[in-house]
Amino acid sequence: MITTLTFFALLSQQLITDFSPDSPVAWTTIHDTVMGGRSSGEISQSSADTLLFEGNVSLKNNGGFVSARTVRPIQPLTQSAGIEIRVKGSGRTYQFSCNHKDIPLRGGGYWQSFETVDSEWKTIQLPWDNFKATSFGMDLSQLPALKAEDVSGLAIYLYDKKSGPFSLEIDYIKAYRDSPDSSPATIANYLGSQHPTLLSLLEVCDLDSAVAGFDAGTIFAPTEEAFAKLPTELVAALLLPENKDKLQSILLSHVVSESNTVFNSIGEVLVSLSENTITVDWGNDNKDFISIGAGRLVAGDVLIGGVIVHAVSDVIIPENFSLDSADSIQSIGAFLSSTISEGVPVFNRGDVQECADIYQNSLVKLSEFDGLIVRDRNKILDVLQQDNRVNAQEAAWIYRREIDRLLRIYG
Repeated sequence: MITTLTFFALLSQQLITDFSPDSPVAWTTIHDTVMGGRSSGEISQSSADTLLFEGNVSLKNNGGFVSARTVRPIQPLTQSAGIEIRVKGSGRTYQFSCNHKDIPLRGGGYWQSFETVDSEWKTIQLPWDNFKATSFGMDLSQLPALKAEDVSGLAIYLYDKKSGPFSLEIDYIKAYRDSPDSSPATIANYLGSQHPTLLSLLEVCDLDSAVAGFDAGTIFAPTEEAFAKLPTELVAALLLPENKDKLQSILLSHVVSESNTVFNSIGEVLVSLSENTITVDWGNDNKDFISIGAGRLVAGDVLIGGVIVHAVSDVIIPENFSLDSADSIQSIGAFLSSTISEGVPVFNRGDVQECADIYQNSLVKLSEFDGLIVRDRNKILDVLQQDNRVNAQEAAWIYRREIDRLLRIYG
């Protein structure tokens, strides 16, 4: 058993535990029995001051996992490249798990697998970049990469879907090699490097100083690609001095006063500083992605002081958003008004199908217009897909209600 480290090793490694009697790190076990499973496992200290984790994995009652984990938060780790462990196993594959101090993940953590060789000691290094966030077996890779300073607890799982006895002996756990200094960024510096368009717009409408003083809350930051989706006519209109308050309203629609991690926001409806709502939920039944309003999460839970930043795929446009100025966006309103003027008399004389065709053709043309907000284009396409399921009169009214909705925004 290694009980001392050379001076050189101290410079490049941080010992977390060597399982000696004076080690401050205590361990316990949790198995599938918490959900009705039948697996078992115990930890003990060997005569050589190593940790023995032994037992049996059972697949009965939908079980199949055992785990050994730290009882209390570990001491903060210094910046490093990853975890190093020296283990002896029986040829099975284990999962090394780290708890994130600010991102609680129920039924999981940041996981990385490692393999053992039967009856042979093996030294294994697990880089921080290879740890993947998981929860109940689901991949949450959109969450930020794990760093040494984030780690608050450790666990080792056996979850290889194989039944039978297991035995794992652990000599030590360390954080290896210091990584380059990466002092925490300010909000302005982070947005400037990762979301430059957002920062530029904040500066245009005099919100940059407010952001610099923002010390707690959540920012849903659109990516560069998200801003590129916006109609050029809309962007030009928003940059006009008379529409400064409109631009401020849109930007503040991405800011929530409370600090909300993605995982804890799923299923919630958040209220922004512009008082619009932001719905966070799984994007589909398979839980392949997380939806943020009409868009989706690109990267989540970037922690900068008390502020949490989530990168999102689309700019959030409030439902009641409209422009009052006589700019080129008004051409949409004129087009819609002309459509209604053409369709109403046709409907009134009983030519329902012809009216439905007029409204439908106008919506098709409008969906191809560059000056349309992406959210509204998607809603138009959704409405157009309903025509195969309804008769002509129902279709005409569905199209008319959509036209009226668009008029409230662009009229």
